[in-house]
Amino acid sequence: MGADSEEAGTLFVRIWRGQARLRTAFWIAGVAGALLLWGAEAFLWWQSDRLEARSWLHPELETRALREWLERLSYLLLPVIVVWQSYASVGIWRCAPRAESPAWRWVARGFVVLLLLAEVVAFVIGYGALRALG
Repeated sequence: MGADSEEAGTLFVRIWRGQARLRTAFWIAGVAGALLLWGAEAFLWWQSDRLEARSWLHPELETRALREWLERLSYLLLPVIVVWQSYASVGIWRCAPRAESPAWRWVARGFVVLLLLAEVVAFVIGYGALRALG
């Protein structure tokens, strides 16, 4: 198998293998993917809060079931976000050697480390909040 067959595949696969350009991996997998998924998460919570406010203003409206469904859907989205961010982090890390400048290699890998630390902190804070709720 030649070099061309190693470079073949979808962008998704090439990012995972570290065969894509660093800027592509960063902007597509890192930024666009995160914005899309976290935006969906925020939208679900926003809709749930709107329904809660509407039921407070108009008690005759029964919105509890829909609110609970939206909240469950947002909880189901969290593992998808974790998997995507793991994919993006691995892809960015692996694509870092393909950067045009050595400085960008270090910046990209530093970004991945900071993202990992932020995820750990968010998990610890979220776990602590859940334990406090009982």
